[in-house]
Amino acid sequence: MGLVRKAEFARMRGVSRAAVGAWDRRGLLVLDGGLVDVDASTAKLDARPEVYRGGRAKELPNSPAARKVDRSNDAPGPKTLSAKPSAPPLSDEPSSWSTAEAIRRKETANALAKQLEYEVKAAKLVDSDAVEARWRTALTDIRNRLLTVPGRCGTRISHLSRAEIATIDREVRDALQELGDTHAR
Repeated sequence: MGLVRKAEFARMRGVSRAAVGAWDRRGLLVLDGGLVDVDASTAKLDARPEVYRGGRAKELPNSPAARKVDRSNDAPGPKTLSAKPSAPPLSDEPSSWSTAEAIRRKETANALAKQLEYEVKAAKLVDSDAVEARWRTALTDIRNRLLTVPGRCGTRISHLSRAEIATIDREVRDALQELGDTHAR
């Protein structure tokens, strides 16, 4: 067909000039002195895979995909509906994934990682080991403070006998033991 300007090539392909510019940046056009070689560029564009990054490549008016028309139901008489083949079950074996499936899984994993990173920065999620360590420290401090109660009562309340202080000590220890037994289950 020859050489034409990019704007004319865009009109021929039924796309915008921006699309032609994107094709040029991606190396899908064959240029000769700034003009588009129509035959070579068309061949290069039509050779693109039908599936790109998990979706269908845009079917252009002059592409082979657009020229393929299913005429099986054009015959006169009753129309028959063909059942769509079901998608093959997804395997967890990476070697069985299509390129589109691998890209989809990668992009999903990246999105989940970004979401997790955001939630950690926004303090919606915290590290469970750090929380456990803080609780362990807090509970140990509470236990130690409660164990000093009988001794402090003995020094502050002078009329308490040693037996009464021992009773208070036993009650505090029993309460701590019950709490430990309840939460250990």
